Amino acid sequence: MNILFLATNYPYPLDTGHNLRTFNILKSLAREHRIFFIGFTKPKNISGVSQDDPMHGICEQVHIFTAPDDSSRLRMMFSLFLNLFTFNPYIAEKYIIGDASKKIKETINQYKIDLVHFDILHLARYSDIVGPLLKVLTEHNVESERCYRLSKNSQNPMVKLFMYIQYKKLYKFEKENCALFDTCITVSAHDRDVLRRMSPKTRFVVLPNGVDSSYFTPGSKEVHPKSIVWTGGMGSPYNKEAMEYFCRDIFPIVQNSVPGLTFNVIGSEPPNALIQLAKRFSSINILGYVDDIRPTVRSNAVFIAPIKSGGGTKIKVLNAMSMGKAVVTTSVGAEGIEAESGKEIIIEDDSESFAGAVIDLLGDPNRVKGLGSNARKLILDKYDWERIGYLQNTLYHELISGFTGVMSTL
Repeated sequence: MNILFLATNYPYPLDTGHNLRTFNILKSLAREHRIFFIGFTKPKNISGVSQDDPMHGICEQVHIFTAPDDSSRLRMMFSLFLNLFTFNPYIAEKYIIGDASKKIKETINQYKIDLVHFDILHLARYSDIVGPLLKVLTEHNVESERCYRLSKNSQNPMVKLFMYIQYKKLYKFEKENCALFDTCITVSAHDRDVLRRMSPKTRFVVLPNGVDSSYFTPGSKEVHPKSIVWTGGMGSPYNKEAMEYFCRDIFPIVQNSVPGLTFNVIGSEPPNALIQLAKRFSSINILGYVDDIRPTVRSNAVFIAPIKSGGGTKIKVLNAMSMGKAVVTTSVGAEGIEAESGKEIIIEDDSESFAGAVIDLLGDPNRVKGLGSNARKLILDKYDWERIGYLQNTLYHELISGFTGVMSTL
C-alpha cells in the first residue's frame, strides 16, 4: 500500500511526545507499506534534517517545509493578532502553505496513493486537496478541550480571553472536520467519547500512545532516595503551566518537609518562576535539554507530572512508568492510561495532596519500588509500540479491504 503521511512536525530527533508517537507509527507502517512523508519543521531546525537520520531509511520520500510564523516571535504574535478577525482557529491557518499544497498534489498524481494519514487536526484543511482518497486523522488530543482547559486555568486575563476565543473556533473546526475523515484515531477512550459527542456519525478508533519498552527500561544503578525529576520542554504552554504550578504551590511544601531533597528538571526553556526558585534553593538542578533522559530519570526516586491543562496521553508519563518509576501526576496527566491510583501510579489534583504524595513516597523506598514494578508491568501488557503498531496496520488493511470487523471494537 502507498501511504501519504502528513505531519506538522519532523519527528526526529525523538525529543517530544508528539515526535515519539509519529516516529513509532511511521516505523510500524513502513514494515508493510511505502510511506511518502510531508511535514514541517522550524527554520532554525531545517539544517538539522539529515539524509543520515532514520526517517530517510523508513520513508520512500521525505519532504520538509517551514511554517512562516515559526521564523520569528514577532511574526507569530502578528499572526495570532490577525487570527482574532478570522473564522478558523490559528492552528488551521498556520500550516496552509502553497508549496506544501503543490507537493501534496504532485505526490498524489505521481504515485498511486491508497490512503492519506493526517497526523494531527492542524492539517485538516488539506483534505480538500486529497479528494476522494481514504483519509485517516489522528487526534493526539481533543484540541478544543485542551484549549478550554488552558483558558480556564490561566491566571493572565489576556491569555484567558484569547484561549477562550480559540476554544470556540476550535470546537466548531474540530466538529466539522472530524466528519470529513473515513476514520479518526484517538489516543484514549476519554478523547473518543468527547469527540463522538461532537461528531456522532464519525467512526472513531482508540489506539493509545505507547512506549519503546526495550529502550525505556528500569535501571540497575542506585536510586537517590530523596530525589524527584521532571522531563519536558517548557516552551509548551501546557508544560510551562505545569512547572509554574509546581514551583508556586507544591515545591515549597515538599522542600520544607524533606531534608536533603533534590529536584532535577530536564527540558528546554525553563520558565522564570523556576529560574528564580533555583536561585533560592540549591536543591533545584535545571539541566536543560539533554540527549538522553534515561540516566537522570532512573537515578531519581519519584517522577512528577503536575499537569493541569492539555489533553491526550502524556508520553512522558508512559516513558517514566516503562522505566519502573513511581509517578505522581494529576487526572489530566494520567488521562488515557488505564492505571489504578495507588497501584501503578499516584493521581492527586490539589497541590497539598500532590505534595503529600511526593513526601510520603520519598520516605518509603519499598512503596516506590512496588509502584515502579507495577507500572512497568502495565506498560508491557498494554502500551508497547509493537502492539500499537500492529493495530495501526490492521486498521489500514481493514480500510483498504472495506472490512471493519476487528478494529470496530476499539
